[in-house]
Amino acid sequence: MFWTCVRTHPNAEQIAIRNLENQNFNYYQPKIIERKLRKQKLAYVRSPLFPCYLFVQVIDRWMCLNSTHGVSALLMTGGIPAVVQDKVIDSLRQREQNGVIKLPQEQRFTQGDTVTINVGPFAGQRGLVERMSSKEREKVLLALLSNEIKLLVDEAALEAV
Repeated sequence: MFWTCVRTHPNAEQIAIRNLENQNFNYYQPKIIERKLRKQKLAYVRSPLFPCYLFVQVIDRWMCLNSTHGVSALLMTGGIPAVVQDKVIDSLRQREQNGVIKLPQEQRFTQGDTVTINVGPFAGQRGLVERMSSKEREKVLLALLSNEIKLLVDEAALEAV
């Protein structure tokens, strides 16, 4: 049993979710709250953290994911599904409050600062602070799948080096 990732057709996440559920797959789609302009007013809306991507838990079969309606492709590495480590999914779920990922509001660190992670599965690891726009989150997901780790970490869990 492992987690993998599928890319959905644009704006077809809900279609893919419905069809994954019909096939008894567990899925995870982390969401955030974003400010967007709706009818000339600013509104707070729930949006996917990784637009057009869903995490899917594979237990005994995965080939049918490629032909699931709403799914564009199963992300593969070397002819097998790309594995998303359980600790990545667990870390995202731990950051959820009321069904959405809580992103840090205040910024104690600036881009390029070296920090140490104090808690969680990556405790003791050093890293560099990198800020990103919502469009750059896809790069984070793809980096996770290629084992180059970039994380969204609560600033309270970081300490300057």
